[in-house]
Amino acid sequence: MILVAADVPFLTNFRMAYSKENKRAYAIFISHLPKDKKAFQKSFHTLGFVDTILHAKRMKYLVLLTAGELDDACPTDTIHSLYERLPNTRAIVELHGQGHAYTPNFLKLAQTWFDMYL
Repeated sequence: MILVAADVPFLTNFRMAYSKENKRAYAIFISHLPKDKKAFQKSFHTLGFVDTILHAKRMKYLVLLTAGELDDACPTDTIHSLYERLPNTRAIVELHGQGHAYTPNFLKLAQTWFDMYL
């Protein structure tokens, strides 16, 4: 059995990140998008090769995600949008009061996740 545990996943839902006033870490990609409308739309298709949203339906694995309540680099709503699209057993833990940072408790969460299913 394959299990996945992802602590505050990045590269998730570029379209949602684009619509935000504060694009933070996503600005690296978004700032290079073409101004031409047709080329701009095609860019989102190309970004789909790395956007987790577009791969979620193929994730036949059991997935644990974390999201930091105050994380503006990997916004909580983008992570929740990934969670909602995952087809199998999944869990999301929102860490209240946490911004974008390494999550020491993630190791314990992931170990528990693996212990439950392996």
